[in-house]
Amino acid sequence: MLFIVSFHSGEISIVISILIDNMGMIHKIRYFEAKKLSQGVFLQDEVNEFLAEKGENIISIHPVMGDALLVHYKE
Repeated sequence: MLFIVSFHSGEISIVISILIDNMGMIHKIRYFEAKKLSQGVFLQDEVNEFLAEKGENIISIHPVMGDALLVHYKE
């Protein structure tokens, strides 16, 4: 098991690498927050674009306090 945390300031999200499982896949959580978006950009649009990009690698989506989402995916 490997635990790596990487924060990317100035972006819409924070990417956290959680672990490498037995299959060699990296599991990540991406954090989306509405208040970090530019005016006129919607949280749903940003998340939908990300989901389309990752496709079948999405594991789950979790709402966080009304205006934020966590997306668990693998690479």
